[in-house]
Amino acid sequence: MSTDNQSIPVRRHSLSHLETYDITADELDRIQTECMGTGQDLQFCLVALTTGITCLASLLLTEIISVKIYNGFLVFTVVGFVFALYYAIQYWRKKGNLVSIVQRIKDRQVGPIGEQGHEVRPAELATLPVTTARGEVAVDAYLAASGESQHAPPANPAPEK
Repeated sequence: MSTDNQSIPVRRHSLSHLETYDITADELDRIQTECMGTGQDLQFCLVALTTGITCLASLLLTEIISVKIYNGFLVFTVVGFVFALYYAIQYWRKKGNLVSIVQRIKDRQVGPIGEQGHEVRPAELATLPVTTARGEVAVDAYLAASGESQHAPPANPAPEK
């Protein structure tokens, strides 16, 4: 393909919205370290598991006459499964650390809402009543979010005369 005045047609698909998060250099370093360690533990687990399964299959499917060779396969089988278990545990622990780092970054993006001492957490926002532009409470949306029925009797009914 020649480079003289030829262009590649590009189709661009715009995004409806994009969420961004501010992170510190320390958080970025921790994410990088956790990702490398987590990926490495998973790779070691899979290699050790493959070694253990392969040696176990050899022990079960072939007749090994030499005791030294049999013991060698047996040692590789046991060591493979033990290492696989160890690295699998390490992987699950580190995976949880990475998830908690990312969750902390996401949680701090929404600042406290409400008056001092009576702040509303981001998880509680869905339970707040929805108001219209005129300041009226949108009853249907509020009831749907709170799980209440619109036709439920009031808590303190007025006495009848």
